[in-house]
Amino acid sequence: MYKVGLTGGIGVGKSTVSNIFQNHGIEIIDADHIAAELISPGTKYYNDIVDNFGNCIIKKGTLNKRMLRKIIFSNLDNKIWLENLLHPQIIKEIMLKVSSANSPYCILVIPLLIEKNLQYIVDTILVVKTNSSLQKSRAIIRDQSNETLFESIKEMQAKQKELLKYADDIIENNEDKESLTAKVVKLHSKYLSNSSNK
Repeated sequence: MYKVGLTGGIGVGKSTVSNIFQNHGIEIIDADHIAAELISPGTKYYNDIVDNFGNCIIKKGTLNKRMLRKIIFSNLDNKIWLENLLHPQIIKEIMLKVSSANSPYCILVIPLLIEKNLQYIVDTILVVKTNSSLQKSRAIIRDQSNETLFESIKEMQAKQKELLKYADDIIENNEDKESLTAKVVKLHSKYLSNSSNK
């Protein structure tokens, strides 16, 4: 299975790009979605997180993800603890999903692909980028967040210029949906060809 690692900073439009690939019949394996499943109520990971951070992290019987984001991105030790808890299992689940994927190739959406040195699990790396003002406005609106939290998250991620050093392909997401779709379709054709030659 030919694997495309899709990455990029907060608010650049990774989900929008992956949705366009999905509309063309490509299977999407999203690390954030897997993480959400792992920490659903009743799981070992849910219980570990509550034990570590306390009942203040619970809202209406589930984890308060906005509170969790605030806790881990305001304290590096908390972030490292959570990553050590979840990341090995996330990688395991990603590879299980890859093994059962049915599309010609698959997209692995992994925000921390470079930061966690996971290049070895993909065949090619696609970085989504955008200008800083768009990035900030999209992230704040999407997460119903604020500028302080956005900057904290951005600061803990690899800088865009660092990500681009690892990129085999780059999508600039600064224009409208039609322009973005055209860029994705072009890469879709390339990846179909690459997957048939693998």
